[in-house]
Amino acid sequence: MRKIIRSILLPLCISITLALPVACGEAVKPEAENNSATTVTAVPVSYAAPEATAPTDVQTSGLPVPELRRWEKQMVKYGKKWGPTLNPAESDAGKRQNNAYYDALYVYYRIMDYTGETEPWLTYAGWARHAWIEERYGRPEYNMVGYHRFSLGMLEDFRRGHPTADAEHPVPGNTPLTPDDFVRIRDLGSFAQPFYFVEEYCGSCSNISRELAYSIVATVVSERAGLPRVNHNDFGTGSEPRLQTYVRWAGRHLEQWRNASYEKRGYQPDESYHYMQPFMTGLTMKALIDFYEWEVENGRDPDAYWEDPTPDGSWPTIVEALGDFCNWLYSDATVRAGGGTPKMYVGERMWDEAFAGFRYADRYTPHEGETSDVVEAAPDLNLLIAPAYAWVWRQTGNARFRTQGDAIFAAGVRNGSPDRGGKQFNQQYFYGFDYVRWRSGE
Repeated sequence: MRKIIRSILLPLCISITLALPVACGEAVKPEAENNSATTVTAVPVSYAAPEATAPTDVQTSGLPVPELRRWEKQMVKYGKKWGPTLNPAESDAGKRQNNAYYDALYVYYRIMDYTGETEPWLTYAGWARHAWIEERYGRPEYNMVGYHRFSLGMLEDFRRGHPTADAEHPVPGNTPLTPDDFVRIRDLGSFAQPFYFVEEYCGSCSNISRELAYSIVATVVSERAGLPRVNHNDFGTGSEPRLQTYVRWAGRHLEQWRNASYEKRGYQPDESYHYMQPFMTGLTMKALIDFYEWEVENGRDPDAYWEDPTPDGSWPTIVEALGDFCNWLYSDATVRAGGGTPKMYVGERMWDEAFAGFRYADRYTPHEGETSDVVEAAPDLNLLIAPAYAWVWRQTGNARFRTQGDAIFAAGVRNGSPDRGGKQFNQQYFYGFDYVRWRSGE
């Protein structure tokens, strides 16, 4: 059925992509479980990042964020649709946790800041915290799988004086977060420490990229909450800081995806894991950006932990690595022939112009499925990828990244599906505020 719909819509989408945003959207492809306005805070395949323009261009571009008003309206409309489903008095635990996935606690705090309105967003944040932190994690045990480890919302609650616990009408069971909670979100659960990244799930293998990205974020979050840096990694190199190990591995993930070098240098012997998902790369890039900005805020050199993973030494810095990767992902990444991918898709760009979204994966794989929706556009996930483009533009001043990022962001807003569920809504706003912030020059 999806093939039939696609064949009907494709010519229409090509001719009027901007005019029919909803009709040209694709159905949701979920992740595999195995593995104010702006006050909130085609080029040749080459390693070389595009030449930067003058940094002043960033400050004076004057171009509005495309689809910003739609993004704002959907934020309020669907936030008020999914927020009430987190109410423990109205919904069962399964429904609440499904709609809290992708850190609804963080999302509702960001909406509260953006709109300048405390309610109903603080109430929703309290319910989200209860569903995810208290129940899903089993606080204080923090029993969690690696792809469920969200820490940004916890940090927001902690830094604001835990209003979800001390509000006039607090959610029963919510108690103030303490520094020990940040030790636990950093150190407990699967893939929470370096020694969990072994054998087929070794840290340098990109099949574990999401777990590693969340480990980077949780480690940075713990430092933002006041904990000291962990200056050992329990991974055979003794005194190397844990973040240094993580950042090195994340760089290798980017290089594997960029060059399909999964079998080189001992990265990943299992061919079934030799594939790339754009939204996973977005999570890795955002984790590196979080690390980078934290280092800069503290007067440290973020590239001191960076190890160029390229064979020719052409990614000497994090900015250059992300710049080249973003440009490649948008302009040159294509569907590959692995896993029985139909010939009709092989060689097609991962950025699907007609359906205005990145494809869900670049090949068929037993881990994600062997049906056409695996290599079809998934614009629901665009806003997990777009922020890296705005950040690279801010760092380099190169308008190419602003143009690419605007296309990704606008298409994700038009063709995403925040109406489909709380998870899809949260994916739109989890990192979407960062795109707006960087793109607006805030």
